This record gives sequence, structure tokens and C-alpha cells, in this order.
Amino acid sequence: MDRKQVTLRSEHNPGTGRRRMFTGGDILKINTAIIASGIGFPLRWVYILADQVERRASGRLTGTSLEGCRHFAMAFHPNKAGDDWAFVPIKDGQEASPLPIACQVIDVDRLIDETIAKLNAVVNEEPIPSFDVPEPKFENPYSPEHDFFGIWTKDDQGRNCLVGLSFDETAEYKRLEALWIQDVSQDDEGRKVIMQSGEETRYRELRKRHQRAHEISRFGLTEDGYLPTGDGE
Repeated sequence: MDRKQVTLRSEHNPGTGRRRMFTGGDILKINTAIIASGIGFPLRWVYILADQVERRASGRLTGTSLEGCRHFAMAFHPNKAGDDWAFVPIKDGQEASPLPIACQVIDVDRLIDETIAKLNAVVNEEPIPSFDVPEPKFENPYSPEHDFFGIWTKDDQGRNCLVGLSFDETAEYKRLEALWIQDVSQDDEGRKVIMQSGEETRYRELRKRHQRAHEISRFGLTEDGYLPTGDGE
């Protein structure tokens, strides 16, 4: 890490053969820089963020925190000109300042607590605790298992089929759909045609039948494409 990215209190060059000693504040600043860079925060501004985190930690430990809140976080986002970053404090129990729809947030107090816990483990020669958050599991809404859009059904043998298509037609449709996606994604100028004319006709036929059956099953339309009147007609 570039020494210019954070301002440390310890000596940069203690001398040949001398071990460099880091303060708790130094370690907290370095950890802040690593975490901030991991979510895309520009390293040229990380020293400002690191100083804020160290000040909050010092205030918490001495009981002189200037934030005046039980929990403290910071949001940051590019300014309108795009040449600087704005920092917005988020204080527990206080009305938050307006934030843009998209911004990045660092839970400052959690960062402090986790860093202190790791330092205590090192001092006490204990295993360093892990605070890794498990990655969220991606659920494909188009898969038969989740079927968010209601496009799947089961045939008589319990196999997954697209609504309106048989098991074999579903496999054929999926194969042709993959070719069609590759085809339409090509450049219009001199694009390489992947699907044959007969395959495209067959794909459109299966897609139309599937979509029609889906509309009927999902939205309760009649075969003619109308909502049922409820009077038996």
C-alpha cells in the first residue's frame, strides 16, 4: 500500500535492523483503506476516511466522541461534478442527511469493533476471529426450482416442462432459444447467421405456443385471449 494513502503516526523508517512498530490507530487506518478499496472507493481520498474512523475510535475509547450517537456509519458518493467525493455521516437516533439513490456505506463502529477484536486476539495469542459475511445465494427466477414467473409445470412423469410444451419440446425450445440469443446479439453489419431458417420458424412456433399457454395459466385468460366474464359465457 502506498504510504501516501494514509497518514500513520509511527515512523516510516525506524532504521536498519529495527522493527517497525504500528499503533492501534495505524492498524485501524490501514484496515479502513483495505476495506474501502475493496468496494471501489478511490484510494486518493481514503486518507480522509481513515482519519474519520480513527477519530471515532479514539472518541469511543476515551468517552469524548464528537458524533454524539450510539452507532456511527458513513456514506460517500461522487459529487455532481465528478471530481470529488462527498462524505455523509449516518448517526443512530439522528435524522439522516439526504442521500442519493446510489451510494456506498461503511459501518464505522462495526469496523472499529472487528479490528479491536482481531488485535485483542493477536495480543492474547488466540485464533483471529473471522467476520466474513457469507455470499448471498443467487436464485435464478427462471429456473424450475424457483419459477418466479410461473413458466414451468410437470408432465405425467414428473419432469419439468415449460407451460404449453412437452418435455421433448422444452428441450428443443431451450436449444433453439440459445441459438436465437447468439444470433440476435451479433452485429447487424455482416452478422454471422447461426440459426437456419427452418430452426427460426420452429423456435417462433414453440415460443408462441409457450407464451400463449403461460398467459392463460398465469392470468386466467380464455383460449381467445379474453378475461373470463364470470357469467358462464
